Amino acid sequence: MDLARFRDQFPVLDHVAWLFTPSCAPTARPVTRALREELDGWESEAVCRSRRDEPARRGRGLMARLLGVDSADVALAQSVAEAAATVAASLPAGSRVVVGALEYRSNPFPWLAAEERGVEVRTAPMPRGRLRSEDLAAAITEGTTLVAVADVQSATGWRTDLSVVAARCREVGARLFVDATQSAGVLSLPDSVRPDYIAVHGYTWLLCPGARPGCTCVPTGSPG
Repeated sequence: MDLARFRDQFPVLDHVAWLFTPSCAPTARPVTRALREELDGWESEAVCRSRRDEPARRGRGLMARLLGVDSADVALAQSVAEAAATVAASLPAGSRVVVGALEYRSNPFPWLAAEERGVEVRTAPMPRGRLRSEDLAAAITEGTTLVAVADVQSATGWRTDLSVVAARCREVGARLFVDATQSAGVLSLPDSVRPDYIAVHGYTWLLCPGARPGCTCVPTGSPG
């Protein structure tokens, strides 16, 4: 699809320059069409669970292709926070998690909530909202269980070099949880990263509706 045809999929661009995508994507014609079809079916037809689940199945397949993983490794959740909380619930007492001090709250809060179960959370400094790879790698010490980091910071647009972080995780045997909300759809993770978990909220570059966007959490161990 050429740029002109792609642009035509977004009616709002006829009269504004949309600069809000990192917080809420512009409405695309295929998205609103799918929403209207769903609402019309809900209003006029009996609920068929298998048919209602079909868009989710297709979505898992599309996300798997985007991330370069198997669709069986893609789970649906309501938010990045829910995805992180699911992983956090699997950590036993005595686990140590490292996260950036100023990460968007959906990333650190689930790990901090696990502290009452005996999970230790350590933070890496983020001067002016910048999580430098060397600072994060320095915070990953022997005994670290998991590192949680956003590929791109929502507040500043800062992108951490995850190749350095992933290499340090492998050195100490830590798992890597990546929040790719601000990058999936426009940026790819380096092949060397191979995160254990990728969480993606759909309301930004994946063009999902902003009210209740979809989220995927992918336990992979394979390239993102």
